[in-house]
Amino acid sequence: MVSTLAALQSLIAQGESETLELKRSTAELRRAGETLCAFLNGEGGKVLIGVGPDGRLAGPEVADITLRDIAAMLGRFEPSACVELRRVDVGNGRQVMVHDAAPVRQYAPFVFESKPYKRVGSATTVMSQEEPARLLLDRNHSRHRWENQPVVGVRLEDLDREEILRTRQTAIEQRRLSAGTTIPDKPRSSKQQYRITEAGRAAATIARKA
Repeated sequence: MVSTLAALQSLIAQGESETLELKRSTAELRRAGETLCAFLNGEGGKVLIGVGPDGRLAGPEVADITLRDIAAMLGRFEPSACVELRRVDVGNGRQVMVHDAAPVRQYAPFVFESKPYKRVGSATTVMSQEEPARLLLDRNHSRHRWENQPVVGVRLEDLDREEILRTRQTAIEQRRLSAGTTIPDKPRSSKQQYRITEAGRAAATIARKA
């Protein structure tokens, strides 16, 4: 999580890459949106607004109109995208805005202003005509995979919590799951109880107690 100046400087020192883009000011919001779209369609990534291409901090003073412009930019994604925004103080009333786009391939392809983008190294480019069609096919296929189908007859107490936690950690390390994913000790509602009890086949197969 980039929430301190030290963490921000450490990230900037890595330079632009497949998962990091630097933008000097909000004048480049449109290009920032294109890159966020590419991150959403790929492995995720961060766009820092207020950092020059040489890594120098040029954080502007963030006014209400700045936040409105950012909200308008984020509203131009289809489907709607969840991009986290953090503001890091860099001194003298200036801030760098960190836009974090987590990978959500299950909802891809994303488009920004009606165009799908992808990341190639440290560059953002428009996808070919075939690429979004392939992502859409993968998305539809993932919804009907056998491990996502409900399984009847498995109770919550039948599942091995430690095995679930080990599987979760492996998925995080392989970037197939967000590090923010948690497993509640108890369901918060009868609806959540149903979702847990009707676990996916793969989860029930892996995590069922011996």
